[in-house]
Amino acid sequence: MVELRHTWEIKFQDEKCSAIPDSLIESFEHQQYLRIRPTCQSLCKLISKSNQKNQFLSSSTQLLKMISDRNEAAEKNLELAEKELKQEAGKESDADLFNQEDNDADQQAVKKRKLNNGEYVVSIQVLGKEVNVLMKGNRPGRSDLLVLMEPAMLERVFQALARDAEECLSGTKRQYTKKVASDKVLWHVHPGKKCRLRKCIESLHGCFYLC
Repeated sequence: MVELRHTWEIKFQDEKCSAIPDSLIESFEHQQYLRIRPTCQSLCKLISKSNQKNQFLSSSTQLLKMISDRNEAAEKNLELAEKELKQEAGKESDADLFNQEDNDADQQAVKKRKLNNGEYVVSIQVLGKEVNVLMKGNRPGRSDLLVLMEPAMLERVFQALARDAEECLSGTKRQYTKKVASDKVLWHVHPGKKCRLRKCIESLHGCFYLC
C-alpha cells in the first residue's frame, strides 16, 4: 500500500516553523486557503510568540474587523450580482419576459443561493494592502476567516493579529485563572440548608458541599 501525505509548515518572522493541521487548509480552484481559527494553539503561538497554554484570539479586534470587512465585501458582491441579473432580464423582449417570467425567477433564485451558499473569493484591505479571502459554507458570514496561502497576504494578516495578541492572551489568562480558582473553591458551610449532593460531610454546624 502506498500512502502520500502533504503537510504544511508556516514560519512567521523569527519564529520556528509551525506545522498547520490539515483541518485548517481549504482548497478552491487549485489554490489553498488558511483557516484562521482563533482557538488553534499552533496558530496562536505562531502569531503571539508565546508559549502560554490555552491561547485564544477570539477577542482580537483585528480579527473581528477582517471578518466584518469580508462580510461587507460579500454583501456588495451579492448586490452586484443581483444588479447584473436584472440588467440581463431587462434586455429581453417583453414577450419573452412574459412567457418565461416564472422560469427567470427560479433561475435568479438559484443563482442567488449559489452566491450566498456557494464558494467565491472576495478582497479586503489589511494594513493598507489587498488580501483575498474565501467565502465558503452554508453560512459563510459566520465562518472562520479563510486567507489565501500567499506569503505576503498571510504576513499582513499575521501582523495585524499580532498587534492585539498580547491583550488577547491577557484576557485568556484571566479567564483561565478565574476558572481554576472556581474549581479550587473547596467546601463551604451552609447551616440549616439541605445538601444538594449525594456525597457530603456531616458536621455539627450543618453540611459541607462544593459550591
